[in-house]
Amino acid sequence: PGAQDLAIVAAAMDMTGTAALGDRPLGELSAGELQRVAIARALAQQPAILLLDEPTSHLDLRQQLRIGEMLRRVAHEWPLAVMAVMHDLNLAARFADRLLVLHRGRLVADGPAPAALSAELVREVYGVDAVVQRPADGEPMLVIVRGLAPNSTDGLAAAR
Repeated sequence: PGAQDLAIVAAAMDMTGTAALGDRPLGELSAGELQRVAIARALAQQPAILLLDEPTSHLDLRQQLRIGEMLRRVAHEWPLAVMAVMHDLNLAARFADRLLVLHRGRLVADGPAPAALSAELVREVYGVDAVVQRPADGEPMLVIVRGLAPNSTDGLAAAR
């Protein structure tokens, strides 16, 4: 690798908070550290599109926020499209410019988080009673009111 390649790798490691892990064998890293290293490796390849499956899994709350903010920043500042599959609706609403919600293989919501996320949608898709709070200065936040909704069509609810 040339100097430019090493600079790209260093920048990706710095962005993901993995620079201090560079000398450690992968087998010694925690699941969260491995997750951040995987994202750094993907960024270092300088793709046009970054496809991520649960990019914040295995991360503590601080690292979830750090990675979410970093991914949003690179999506806005780089010539890079970021698409991530996420099950944490609060993180998705906080960092995504656009939410696409799938249920049983079909698209049930598409748009910016304030338009796409609703209590009715959460009940329909997840079978959970929730309230979607909409702070004036931020993205919507999902608050679980109680677990599984009565008469949910979800298999878990049927097994209650």
